[in-house]
Amino acid sequence: KTISISDGVTLVYNGKVKPEWTRNDLTNVNGTITLIMNDGSAIDVIFVENYKNYVVDKVLEKDNKVYFKDGTERILDTSDSAIKLCLIDEKSTAVEIDSMAEWGILSVAESEDGRIIKAVYSNRSVQGEVSECSLDGVIVKGEAYQISKTASLSPVVGKSQIFYLDFMGKIYAMDDSLNDVTYGYYTSIAQDKGLSAGVKLRIFTAKGEMKIFE
Repeated sequence: KTISISDGVTLVYNGKVKPEWTRNDLTNVNGTITLIMNDGSAIDVIFVENYKNYVVDKVLEKDNKVYFKDGTERILDTSDSAIKLCLIDEKSTAVEIDSMAEWGILSVAESEDGRIIKAVYSNRSVQGEVSECSLDGVIVKGEAYQISKTASLSPVVGKSQIFYLDFMGKIYAMDDSLNDVTYGYYTSIAQDKGLSAGVKLRIFTAKGEMKIFE
């Protein structure tokens, strides 16, 4: 269905009225667009929540500061009266900063002046081997998951990975370090002689190879 939008419509963008807006403000939105028709015939108000996703690296609780894996950081202080900050989870339950952990996804919708911030935290993840993948999604353990259009990921079929989802249920980050682990059967151990003596392990690897690890 096609809906026409007149030039006099009010746009509330990330919690604040945006007097001068264009149709570009309604495209490539990572979030929601809500249309309000007071009389049921024409659109009067448009609410847009456009989120930017961040992957949590670590939290410095005493400073209310969150560090992200892209090298950026952000102060999330709900007691700051100069900023209207809403910090919640996907169920709209209040979240404390100390509950955030590495690889959690924080989705932030912020007004242009930075004084209204809605931040939604998600600790959802799914782990397993990718059986199918495309440009916009993957299938893990028989379940289909959409990849966020703001993410930059390269999942590989046949590899076991951990995928981290934002509050909208879309994959935004992944950790494939599971594939860096070498598995095998320990067969023997020996210690070298001399001042720089070390320990050697002989391992029969999962690839069917006998290797020496020092």
